[in-house]
Amino acid sequence: MIIHITCAPGCGKTTLGKYIKSMYPDVVCKDLDDLFEEFKTSSVKPIGTYQDYIYDFIKKHKHSKHIIFVGLNWYSHVPRNFFDVKADLKLFMDISNDETIRRKIIRQLPLVTNYMFKNKTIDELYQEVINNPDILDRWGKHVHAKLRNLEPSNIRKTIKEYRKKYYKEGYTFIDYSSLLSLLHDILHSGSLR
Repeated sequence: MIIHITCAPGCGKTTLGKYIKSMYPDVVCKDLDDLFEEFKTSSVKPIGTYQDYIYDFIKKHKHSKHIIFVGLNWYSHVPRNFFDVKADLKLFMDISNDETIRRKIIRQLPLVTNYMFKNKTIDELYQEVINNPDILDRWGKHVHAKLRNLEPSNIRKTIKEYRKKYYKEGYTFIDYSSLLSLLHDILHSGSLR
């Protein structure tokens, strides 16, 4: 059985995948972000597309009792934007807007500051400001652009877009605790009840 678990960006797909791997080490659980990175950086490029790469991964693991994909398989900025993972069970982890916003901001803020300040010490930053007075303006522009993605209204809009898209694709919306319970039942009994 192939299971695909997704949700809006920032809801905890990668964390869920790590949890599944730790609880069920015999189950093939693949984060689609990782699979895409493997595709992009593979020294032996498969003939074809990322979609072909997904199919090859499934074929390679066809003897596994279960394959669980976690992550997005829809990208609004990619021309052929929905990738088929051949899921028998399609689940959308339904997290409240407020919790999604909280998670996304908590996750992204350190990335923004690390990007801006490149892990420099306070003394190094001080020297950079002293030696380059216009750097504060440049930092401000970069920070503003990065933080715009963290505005709650923008996050809500993104959540709505993803919910709508996955609903149209026939995904079952399920809360986190029910999802874990369902996975437990499937992985221990081998099938849906």
